[in-house]
Amino acid sequence: MEKKFWHELTDKEVQESINKGITYKEMDDIYKTPDWCKYEHPFCKEFHWCDDLLNPDTRPQISVEYCNNCKFFKGN
Repeated sequence: MEKKFWHELTDKEVQESINKGITYKEMDDIYKTPDWCKYEHPFCKEFHWCDDLLNPDTRPQISVEYCNNCKFFKGN
C-alpha cells in the first residue's frame, strides 16, 4: 500500500486516524512528507514538528506555494 500525504487526507480520513488512536510516531511511519519539505519527522515532537501540517485549519492549504517561506522548505 502506497503511503499517502497527511495534508491530502479528507477530514473524514483524518478523524478516522485520530479515532484509531494512532500515535505521532505511527503517523510518521504511515504518511509521507511532501517532496519539498526538509522535515525528517514532521509528526514527531522529539524531532521537528510542523504545526501547519497538523493544524486542521492550515492542513488543507499545504502546498509548494504555502510552504515556500518555511525554513524547512527545500531550496531555502
